[in-house]
Amino acid sequence: MLRKRKAQAAMEFLMTYGWAILAAIIVIGAIGYLYLSNIGRSNVGAINAPFYMQAFTIQSGVGAASTVTLELINKGSETVDLSSVTISGCGAAGFNVAANCSGGAATSVVSGGTVYVCGTTCGVANSGDNFKGNIIVNWQRPGSAIDQQASGSVAGDAK
Repeated sequence: MLRKRKAQAAMEFLMTYGWAILAAIIVIGAIGYLYLSNIGRSNVGAINAPFYMQAFTIQSGVGAASTVTLELINKGSETVDLSSVTISGCGAAGFNVAANCSGGAATSVVSGGTVYVCGTTCGVANSGDNFKGNIIVNWQRPGSAIDQQASGSVAGDAK
């Protein structure tokens, strides 16, 4: 009789740990599935507030003929003045907002909800090449001389 109780206690102990280990394996598997499902995504782009990246393209070309185009929307409640837009891998100085962006006024002012399309040349030589760049948008509030900064990233395969 004493031997039977020890076996039952041992079995209950193992079952409790078994369920805990099974739950841990399920959680680890779910996290792994979510992480690995995002690795295969080829086109990902995001930027911080007050801007929102509606779309982007990475066009291949030979040398300077390749382009990265961003479609940004000002989701803020106030009008802002874009000072510069820089994408790493597309030249250290970035590109001229007035010359390379469309959709805003001549003074590069973007009002809330306005779509602003900016494009610049990058070194993406062949179709299918992977491009990854960090975006930095410098902007100013109305009546301010201090630059604010929104950062983001863009990654994808050139088309």
